[in-house]
Amino acid sequence: MRKLIVILALALTALALVAAAGQMRAARTAHAFAGQALSPAAAPVDVTVQVGRLRVEGWDEPRVEATARVDCGPFASSRCREIADALRLRVAPTAAGRIAVRLDGWPISTNHGLRAEVTVRMPRSAPLDVTVGVGKAAISGLEGSLSADIGVGRAQVEMPERAVGLIDLETGVGAASLTTASGARETRAPFGAELDWRGKGKSRVSVSCGVGRVRVGLG
Repeated sequence: MRKLIVILALALTALALVAAAGQMRAARTAHAFAGQALSPAAAPVDVTVQVGRLRVEGWDEPRVEATARVDCGPFASSRCREIADALRLRVAPTAAGRIAVRLDGWPISTNHGLRAEVTVRMPRSAPLDVTVGVGKAAISGLEGSLSADIGVGRAQVEMPERAVGLIDLETGVGAASLTTASGARETRAPFGAELDWRGKGKSRVSVSCGVGRVRVGLG
């Protein structure tokens, strides 16, 4: 009987843990957003993500499309959820003729545990300017010029080699690597790592990371 009681207790504990995990996962996602803007002339695109993950993919459609998920986490304060309630995803042309993608209303001083996962699809020939405060950026399928500034985190870039004429990679603390048809190169340093490359294309790729890692692959 005692053995049966122990088995039942373990089973009930496991069920409680599964239920709690499900509640935690449900509590993590605060809001989801979506937006788009026409870009018939492949206007330059500016993407800003303060904290979280960014994925940018090039496509052949004449528009910029973005989706975002904002996550407060299972133990977030009520302040985090208040901020999430006030956020709005902007995907819109600017007065300078560019298209801005950002979450308006994100706090400047502290994020209160707020994180975002943003996915952007844009014309592959359009120039891109990316800013990520803390997090990761994955960029692929583009052929236009790219400028990316990562405060703390990682950047992964995949582009066709034929489109690129100049690459400039830099990290304050961390490593930078480049893979091309002729081989792979990597540089790392405790204070400042730089890597340059010249090709035959027209686009320029410039990626800087304060603390973290930069990887570029040309296929």
